[in-house]
Amino acid sequence: MTVTRAFPSNDDNTVLVNGVKLASVQSVREFETSSVYKIECFGDALPAAVLTNDTEYGIELRRETAVSDGLSFDGLADFTVKVGSRLYGGCRCAKIERITKPDGPETEVVTIAAGTRQEEENE
Repeated sequence: MTVTRAFPSNDDNTVLVNGVKLASVQSVREFETSSVYKIECFGDALPAAVLTNDTEYGIELRRETAVSDGLSFDGLADFTVKVGSRLYGGCRCAKIERITKPDGPETEVVTIAAGTRQEEENE
């Protein structure tokens, strides 16, 4: 069984990629996906244990590309992303989607897969 858990988003949408603040971020969605396995024993009504394996972290960013911050996700690999107090390491772009509307700026939706996540303490 696969379990996905979402994290509450920040109100200010401040996102840093390798220490560079991203411009014009519209929304940020953070999530964690894990595989959960129940260990059941014969005759027991409840599982004896629950194992959690293969934890993956992800971030979905939506931003306007008309405001340039000098950062392109094309070809970017093994980078860090900081969203609020959470720091993600070993990141890679899993998906990049560009949406162009005739009456507005181009919107970029980037899905990032991360290898690690650390919660930083408030200063």
